[in-house]
This record gives sequence, structure tokens and C-alpha cells, in this order.
Amino acid sequence: MNDDLTADPQTSPSGHAELSNPLRVPAIWLLAVSILSLIPIFLFYRVFGVLTSSPDTAGEIAPGILPLTIWTVMVSLVIAGSICMLLLRGRRAARTAAICAVIPFFSPLVALGIPFGIWALVLLARPEVKGRFGQNPLLGPAIWLFVLAILSMGVSISSTQRTIGTTDTSTPFGAGVAQGAMLLSVVEVASMLTIIAGSICMLRSRVYWGAVTATVVAMIPFLSPLLVLGIPFGIWALVLLARPEVKECFSVTSSS
Repeated sequence: MNDDLTADPQTSPSGHAELSNPLRVPAIWLLAVSILSLIPIFLFYRVFGVLTSSPDTAGEIAPGILPLTIWTVMVSLVIAGSICMLLLRGRRAARTAAICAVIPFFSPLVALGIPFGIWALVLLARPEVKGRFGQNPLLGPAIWLFVLAILSMGVSISSTQRTIGTTDTSTPFGAGVAQGAMLLSVVEVASMLTIIAGSICMLRSRVYWGAVTATVVAMIPFLSPLLVLGIPFGIWALVLLARPEVKECFSVTSSS
């Protein structure tokens, strides 16, 4: 994705908007099945938290966190890449999304994303489609923050369920711990939703204040995705957002 990060940030998709987007249909389907995939993914995180709270099942279920994590990351990449297809910005991200979608079991909804991933890959290989893609200097940090935020939401759901499951809520202290865990989970999910929304603003080069808000939240320890892992990407994005040419890119796309 390095070429997307160093390219002219003034390149705008507005010039392509008047033309039909050949990737529109597979991109919409990939986006839809990927978003639907988040429902079972978050349910699995909840079940994982419940089962790991019991010593009898913790050891047996623990190895399942790795494939669940991989599936979460791949679905997140498909969502971000599908947005890139719709915008015709960031060809490498779009191609990465199509490749992730054709991998069995890790494809959105296990296998439903495979035909649309193949369809997108065929279109992305055409020279006339390659030439339609513009550039986005914020592509790298936006995708990293997007993926980490979704992963962090899953971890938050799982850890909250595990805390509640291992706490004796029949006592006042235990009830307070459980309520505190729930409150913390709500704050974390709200922070991640803010970062996800801001990442989409970066991908679209629209709503500048939303993009800046997301980067600021990502730089706050414990509110950052996975506690602190989002901090360097928040800093990276904020540095890019401070550049006049990037601000101008937001102005151009907002007025188009």
C-alpha cells in the first residue's frame, strides 16, 4: 500500500464519479455479506468469553481464538476494501479484499463471499479498471484503525463476558465489578464505533472533523484499539490530516 500513501493526495474520485463503476455490484455484495458476518463473529466472541470463564471448558475452547481472530481481520479487510472498490480509490486494498473473500472458511459468511471475490478479482485484473483507480494518502492508517477497532470490539465483548462469568454477582462487591465491566465495555465499544466511523471518513475523504476525532480517540491509551495498539496509527493519520494538501482533498470531495 506504500504507493497509495505517497501518491498525490489531491487525486479525487470525483472525476470518475460521472462514469459507471464496473466494481459496484461485486463491491456491494461483498460489503453486505461482510457486514452480516460481523453478527456471528461477535456472537462467537461472546460465547468464547462465556466458555473461557469456566475452568472445565477454558482449555478446550482457548485454541479457537486464533481462527476467530483471523476471520475477524479478514472480514474487516473485505469491508474496507469493498469501500475502496466503490470509491475507486486504493487498488491494492481492493485487491486484498477480493483475495480475502475467496479464502474458504475465512470468507464472509464462511463461503458466501467467494463468488463475489472471484468476480471482483477478474474485474480488477482488467487494464481499463486498473486505470480508473485514484489514490488516497490516508489509506494505510485508515485501514489499520478500521481493522483494529473491529477486532477490539470483539475482544471487549469476550473479556466482559469472561469477567461477569468469573465474578460472584450475589455479593455487593461482585455486582459492582460486573456493572463496572459492563460500563467499561460500553465505553470501549463507543470508542471503537467512533474510530470505525472516522476511518470510513478517511477512506472517503469526507467529514474532516470526523476523521480527526477518530485519530484523537485512537491516541488515548485504553480507549485506543486493543488498549494501545491503535496509538501509532492514530498519530500517523493525524500527521497526514494536518497537511494542507490532505485538507484540500477533503474540501474537494465534500464539494463534489
